[in-house]
Formats: sequence, C-alpha cells, structure tokens
Amino acid sequence: MKRAAMNSGPRHSLRLTRGQRRLCKRQRPLLLIGLALGLLISPAASALITLVSPLAESALGSSFIREFVEGWTQHRGPSALLSALTLVGAIAVTLASAAVVAYWLGLGLPFKGGRRRLGDYRLLRRLDSGGVADIFLAQHARMCRPAAIKVLRSSDSRDSGGLARFEQEIRLASGLTHPNTIDILDHGRGRENTFYYAMEYLAGLNIQQAVDRFGPMPSARCAYILAQVCGSLAEAHSQNIVHRDIKPANIFLTDRGGMSDFVKVLDFGMSKKVEAEPDVALTQPGLVFGTPLYIAPESIMDPENVDARADIYGLGAAAYFMLTGQPPFNANSVIELLADHIKSEPDAPSRIAELPIDPALERIILRCLAKNPDDRFQSIRALEAALRGLRFERPWTGERAIEWWSMHVAGDEDEAGTFGGEGKDAAGRDQPERESAERAA
Repeated sequence: MKRAAMNSGPRHSLRLTRGQRRLCKRQRPLLLIGLALGLLISPAASALITLVSPLAESALGSSFIREFVEGWTQHRGPSALLSALTLVGAIAVTLASAAVVAYWLGLGLPFKGGRRRLGDYRLLRRLDSGGVADIFLAQHARMCRPAAIKVLRSSDSRDSGGLARFEQEIRLASGLTHPNTIDILDHGRGRENTFYYAMEYLAGLNIQQAVDRFGPMPSARCAYILAQVCGSLAEAHSQNIVHRDIKPANIFLTDRGGMSDFVKVLDFGMSKKVEAEPDVALTQPGLVFGTPLYIAPESIMDPENVDARADIYGLGAAAYFMLTGQPPFNANSVIELLADHIKSEPDAPSRIAELPIDPALERIILRCLAKNPDDRFQSIRALEAALRGLRFERPWTGERAIEWWSMHVAGDEDEAGTFGGEGKDAAGRDQPERESAERAA
C-alpha cells in the first residue's frame, strides 16, 4: 500500500457533502421546531418573569430581587430588564436548538449517536482509546457489517511523525494475511483531515482481560494459544516485520467458525520493517518502542537494531503473565523496570504460580526470556515447533475451549462485543508506561 493512497481524498471544504445535504433535508422539521421555539421565547419569558419574580421574593424572604430590579429600573427602566432576560433566554434556546441539529447531522459534535460517518462506515460508539488514536465500533453503510475503526487523533494527524507511523501500521498490517492476524479492511481520510482505517470487529477478550478476570491459565491452554501467536508472527517475520509490542493486551481470543480460543494478534502500530531503508519521519535516535512490562532488553539498549528475537522475548513475557498472573518484573518506576529487563533474572514461574506448570513449558518460557538474543530460540518457527511438541496429560482441545467459553463468557454482555485493541494492565498502567518508554533514552 503506498503512502500516496493515504493522502488522497477530498480537500477540506466548507460546503456540505451530498450526504450531509440529504441529512439536512430529512432534518428540516427539526430546524423549523428550533425556529418556532426562538419566536415563542420572548412572550413566554415575559410572562414567566412577571409570574415568578414576586413568588421568588416571597420564598427567599429577602429584598435581594427587589433591590436588583429597582437598581436596574432606575438606570435603564423595567423594559430593559425584561429585554435582557428575554435575550439571554433566546440565546440559550437558539444554542440548544443548534446543538440538537448538529447532533443529528454529525456536525461539530464528533462521534455522537452513531451519526458520524467516515467513508462508508457509520460510527456507533467508542470502544477504546490509545496513545495516538481512538477505536470505535462502526457499521458499513451498505453491507451492515460491523467493523472496528481506528481514528488518528487530530493533534497527531498534524504531526508528520505520528501520521507516518499511522500509515506504516496500515501498510505493514494490510500485507499480512495469516488467519491469526487482525484483518485490515479499508482506510481513508475523512473531513477535517481525519485519518482512519477499518479492521475486523472482534467479539471476545484479550489475554490481559482474561487473566485479570478468570486468573492464570493452565499450561496446556497457554501452549495452545502461544502456538497460534507464533503462526501469526512467523508470517510477519518472513516479511522482515518485527511487531515490537507483543504483550497480553495485543493477543485477542475470539470465536471463528465455531472455533473458540481462536487467536488474533493486534496492533502493529510499533512494528518495524527490518533491513529496510530508514524513514527520517519515523526514526529518532534513542527512541524506545514497546511496553516496559514486556519489552526486550535489546529494544532498550539498541532499539534501532532489533530483530525478530525481540518478539520472542515479548511472547515469553506474555506467557509468563498467562501462567502466573503477573509480568516477569514489577518495579516502582519505569526506569527500574527497564533496568530489570536488562540485568535481572525473573523468578521461575513455578515458584509463584497458583497452578502447577509443566516443566518443559517453563523451560521454553525461560529460554524466550534470555537476556542475550543468541540464547533464545533463533526463529519463531523453532519456538512454535517446541510448543507443538509438548505433551500434556490433559491437552487443551477445541472441545475444551468451547466448553470453557460457554461456561465463562457466553451471553455475558460485559464481554460480548469487546474489541481489545489498546488494553491496559491490571493497574491500568499500559498507556502511561508506553509513553514513558518512548521518552526514555
């Protein structure tokens, strides 16, 4: 996908679009009601003031209203007071009428009531907010198909670096077709230079949400999920794309064709094309990309030269969380957390986990968390083979996954229809930590 495609689109204009003109025609009765209210407000306000003033003075038991009215009338006359109050009331009603019209037309009040349109998509409600973009539930205007729309915030759309990263996310993710990778459906630019892209809408929950709500996962289920993530990353790595932000919130569990615990890898917003010519708009020396709780040591020490093994470290850290309910390291500050990733060894998951952990799976995870990339699995395919080679006394199967979902999540309105694009950790710290990591040297 070429960058020029993102910059193409209608120029910003004060003229209404054809769709807006049609909406205006449909909302003419509402406009007439607003005008009628404006015409009726003057006599209604005069009558209301005449009726309420003595009652209010009697109820308050003070001369405040009388003194106020007398002071005004001595200088400007009683008619001036009524005119001023009438004017204030008329302005309030006019503004309220304009707000109602704008609400229905989707003008001035963005993303309200499902009336805002971006391309062929009608935005229904906000699903999530991230560092530079918001995610909305939307519906295709003609096919009525649900989608998740990621919208770059206006402040970031004016920043060349933020827009370049947004375009790169679209360009890289749209070239991936693995079934365990989020599908990019469309992209474009709306009025007021609103850049967006549409992706498939996912019903389910991400790993962060699943563990926070239901506790650590058994070893067999953890390996079942990790192997699917490896499949998604293997395609990305084959195209020299490093995700750079593998974490529990970016591993989403959903249902596909009756298959439960079906994995979708999300958010390629920090991904990088390895061995590609550096883009000046995207490259800033010393800039760290990733989430501190799950970031690889080399992403901190030498972020410009990371390779696919950084994703293996991130996946090992996510697996650690899946088995124990906590990340490999916890610290009081981001700097201390980054230092732990560089020099500290994590406790063995079996020492802190509530559930028994398969020893072979534990060895795989600790190898993924090796400080030196040369000591880890050297490819995601090798890691996938090791995971699929594990033998459990009670393997996690599709039937067990269906049983778990029907018991814990099915029919739960709090989880059904959730898109996990920009999750938070148990303390709600994900986004501030990401921003802090990006600012760290």
